[in-house]
Amino acid sequence: MDTKLLNEVVKESGMKYAYIADQVGLPYTTLYSKLTGRSRWYIDEVYKLCKVLRLSKKQRDSIFFTEM
Repeated sequence: MDTKLLNEVVKESGMKYAYIADQVGLPYTTLYSKLTGRSRWYIDEVYKLCKVLRLSKKQRDSIFFTEM
C-alpha cells in the first residue's frame, strides 16, 4: 500500500479527516491509523473511501495494490 500517495490524494481533496471518517463509517482514530499504515484496510472500507474521494481505478490500484 502506498500511504504517501493516499495521504496526498486526501490532502488534495480538501476534505477534513473527520468528514472522510464519517462517510467511510470509521472512527476518526481508526481512519488515522489506516492512513498512516498502522492498521490494514478492509475491502469494504477501500470501496467506500474510493467513492468518497472519487478515485479512479488507476488511482485505487496505485494506492492499494502496489504489491501486485
